[in-house]
Amino acid sequence: MTFSIKYLGKENKELLNEISKRVTSKISNQSYTEDEIKCIKDFSVKILNNNVNISKKSLEQIRFLCQRYDNRLNPINMISHRKYIGKFITLAKKIVYRFTNFALKNYINQQNEFNAGVIKTLISLENDKTTKNIECKK
Repeated sequence: MTFSIKYLGKENKELLNEISKRVTSKISNQSYTEDEIKCIKDFSVKILNNNVNISKKSLEQIRFLCQRYDNRLNPINMISHRKYIGKFITLAKKIVYRFTNFALKNYINQQNEFNAGVIKTLISLENDKTTKNIECKK
């Protein structure tokens, strides 16, 4: 099966190769079911219209949002330099981190869904604005 990935109307071979490697790896590890593979083959996403004339500033803002919409509590290197009680302090930090991560998991997922919705809305508005501009020029 052949497919292509377009970015700003141009083929993106690097992204295509990276996705192909990951999918091939998952298929060889049997991480996908036959139904999932069929669904992926039939999947098509078109975020921006082909004739979108979006400003560089708007495009950079949308890219920025897309790169940072996913919120997570990333683990940090938890250490203590105290000679005798350092191990206990580190253990306490790890316990607090895990509890906090567990307690905030639902809120973080809700925030991620909201962020994705905002990005979709902004892209939709850009598409609508471009469509209206094209109609006005005719």
